[in-house]
Amino acid sequence: MLFSIVGGLFGALSAGLIAAKLTWRIAFLPQVLMVLAVFFLIRSVYYPQRVTELLIDWVGGLLALMGSGLTLLGVSLAGQYGWWAPKEIFAVAGFVLPPFSLSIVPVLIAAGMVFLGIFVFWQRRTTRLGRPSLIRAGLLRRKVFVLGVLVAILHSIVTAGVQFNLYQFIPPIMGLNTFQTALAVFPYTLACLITFLAVVFNANLRTASPRTTVQIGLVLVALGIFLLYQAIAQPTALRILPALAVMGVGSGLFFTSISTIPFSAAKPQEKAEASGVYNPLQNVGNSLGRGVFGTLLISIFSIRLVDGVTYNLGQTLDPVTRQAAINKLEAVIQTFTPEDEQAFFQKLPANVLTEIKQVVPASAIAGIRLSFLILLSLSLMALVLTLLLPQRYVSPTLTEKNMIARGRVEGVEE
Repeated sequence: MLFSIVGGLFGALSAGLIAAKLTWRIAFLPQVLMVLAVFFLIRSVYYPQRVTELLIDWVGGLLALMGSGLTLLGVSLAGQYGWWAPKEIFAVAGFVLPPFSLSIVPVLIAAGMVFLGIFVFWQRRTTRLGRPSLIRAGLLRRKVFVLGVLVAILHSIVTAGVQFNLYQFIPPIMGLNTFQTALAVFPYTLACLITFLAVVFNANLRTASPRTTVQIGLVLVALGIFLLYQAIAQPTALRILPALAVMGVGSGLFFTSISTIPFSAAKPQEKAEASGVYNPLQNVGNSLGRGVFGTLLISIFSIRLVDGVTYNLGQTLDPVTRQAAINKLEAVIQTFTPEDEQAFFQKLPANVLTEIKQVVPASAIAGIRLSFLILLSLSLMALVLTLLLPQRYVSPTLTEKNMIARGRVEGVEE
């Protein structure tokens, strides 16, 4: 977790600097170099000699990949193609998908859910037949594990949604470039890192139960979002700094203890499976936070902008034309380069362009404040879920070791 926080700290700054000074496409180059470095360094990693040959559940892996991949693909395409009504036609090799008036997004998400359902059925079947499986059914039937993972996912959605919305909101409204935007959001990650290190290296701060620490962290995250909601009405880097710092402290506390909760429900032989469930689902939460709330911000902004401009000009648009204008504006914001976006707006009539400049700030503030209210609700939902968790946890690892020492463990209970 520490290296993830540090990576986020320097990754945002370096990517923002590259995008500001060169082009955002170059920001992918360091990732390629990192992959090459990993392939080079992995040769020196020591691997213990295998005692037994473990079989791999290839079918289960493929089903999990298809289920999660299609679901996340659907979420990521929602802004461009629409959550339900199609904004654009999705075609592959000339074939329109789906062949009726519906966006490709719900089709992809539904297909992903179907594959995940088949994956669950397959895992139960392989476990019942005694064959190797990716996940033991018993792990997902444990309340502490499921609730702990769900709370962690909600936190990932909230923090990713807040940060992504700020990265979209700050440049046009505050007039900052990508590097300056990264600096403006920097207090969140810095406060998160400092808090995480303070708790990890101070024994006195580790005395509270994991549930209490997580709850305090979520309260601070919610407070930080509320402060952001207030500060964003007149946004400046200094006004949003305290809110981001409070959020960062909350996330730092959250990260120090959240993994303890679900992993406390896993037995020694299930630790790898628990990690295999916990870590990917956090990535799913990050993707959902960016996809859903990034789309929400752009949609609200586009609706407010089109309606505000037409109102100020004393005009009205029929529903079809209004929706077409909103869809076009969303496409421009999401898919055009800054140069193409500027060229697009310069082609508009002078009176329309003047009204757009006047309406943009209020439209953007309305969109991001609505997003923050929903994200605040999700953080409070995560806090309520923690009330269903036990205050103290007994490590299954220590329990089973003690039982083994006494000769009382005869098998594994699912």
